[in-house]
Amino acid sequence: MDYKINEIAKILNLSKQMIRYYEQCGVIQPARLEKNNYRVYNTLDYFTLAEAIGLSQFNVNIKDIYNVKAIQYNDAMSKCYRDYIQDIDEELLYKQNMRKRAKELLDRIDLAELNIGITMIKKIPAYRLFPLVQSKDDQYDKISTPEEVRPILNSLKTLPFGDGFFEIGNGIDLWSIGIQKEYLSCLDIPDCDDITDIEEQYCLCKIINMGEIGEFKTEMIQKEIDQLMSLNYIFIGKPKCLLLCRGSVNGEFHRLMEIQIPIKR
Repeated sequence: MDYKINEIAKILNLSKQMIRYYEQCGVIQPARLEKNNYRVYNTLDYFTLAEAIGLSQFNVNIKDIYNVKAIQYNDAMSKCYRDYIQDIDEELLYKQNMRKRAKELLDRIDLAELNIGITMIKKIPAYRLFPLVQSKDDQYDKISTPEEVRPILNSLKTLPFGDGFFEIGNGIDLWSIGIQKEYLSCLDIPDCDDITDIEEQYCLCKIINMGEIGEFKTEMIQKEIDQLMSLNYIFIGKPKCLLLCRGSVNGEFHRLMEIQIPIKR
């Protein structure tokens, strides 16, 4: 049984242009009528196109389908399916981590306003910190993220996992991008110089409001840190601050930051 191009297109729910593209890629080679040179497609062409459409759903490029069918078929198909399974596994891992991250950020926003000014002990997850920029109060220097990781840290895939941290230096605030170590496996971030690894630890924490942009002064944080460190705990590391969220609340712009001081459990 022979079919015209519009008939085979209707059966396969494809456009005529797409069928011609499959032909250009060598997937099918329809016969032509002698009287008018029109293409005609037979049942074998239908089977071949249907198989090719199925392969395309496993991320096999249309231009590669002819090569897959022309060489060691079973070996080539096995590789296609293995590659697809690996891609799906990586995508599922990323989606699972994105869901976990979204829940984490949701909880952070919901609880931040409720806990302003409250001192608490929290278990802080392990982080890898990448240097970002230095600042004094709300004045920032040039971004200093290492060039070898800058494209990945600023990619659409990685940005949702980044947290803003800073430490108070000698008159200079040191900002970093922090990514929890449990997420690193799905982000493919290479090692580089100047990174800092922080293991899971207990911290004495307090959330404060930094206020409007331009209002923040380092002394505000230092005063809070001094008060926390006067409490009866054994401190085992440098204080750091995590930017939790920012936005307008009842007409006032808030920037909420959590002070974290490592303590001995």
